[in-house]
Amino acid sequence: MSSTIEDRVILILNEEGEPHGFWANLEKKTGISAQRWRKAANRRQRPTSEMIEALAKLYPKYAFWMVAGITDATNGHIAPMNALTFPERLYREQHWSNEYFTRSLELADELAVAGGIDLTDDEIRSNAYRRVQVFTGYHGSGLVNFGYEISSTEKYKELKEILKKRTAEKANVDFFGDDLPATMNYSRNPKTDQVIGSKDPRTEHQTPSEVFWRPKNQG
Repeated sequence: MSSTIEDRVILILNEEGEPHGFWANLEKKTGISAQRWRKAANRRQRPTSEMIEALAKLYPKYAFWMVAGITDATNGHIAPMNALTFPERLYREQHWSNEYFTRSLELADELAVAGGIDLTDDEIRSNAYRRVQVFTGYHGSGLVNFGYEISSTEKYKELKEILKKRTAEKANVDFFGDDLPATMNYSRNPKTDQVIGSKDPRTEHQTPSEVFWRPKNQG
């Protein structure tokens, strides 16, 4: 067994936490009380599904790792810098992947609004997002019609353009330790590239672009 979702939620909160007003801001953004977030961070309560969903929407780049415990870094699914990851080791953010996640979440919310779904009603919400098998195929709810309407908007077209840029960005990662030049629009946040100051001598032979762990005796 690897780390738990509880462990990973705490790592995200520790990494993203700000010195002043973090908990209040988190409450404002998520609608979940600052007290409950503090309790989760201090292991005085387990993170709820509501908390996990809120963090996934706030930090979609961490969502896959938070739930699964592994990264998919070439697709922008990374872990925070304070988390030890394996079998991948790449932490570098991908700008266009982050944009793609954010825009996709916005469009998903727009579909619910367009369809007039009462998200507080469990039965209505569940039925709206359920596909029903009819003979050999699956039929969606009335949301399908609204989905096609949204797919003709400029915002949806922008999402497809972002996907093209994201595909190009994915090529600029180092699978084989070749120290590729950083030509794409990656984040230059020191947290995502390298830790300032003391450097772990066990990892200094690797570049920030490398996806995999590479023992020192391997070229």
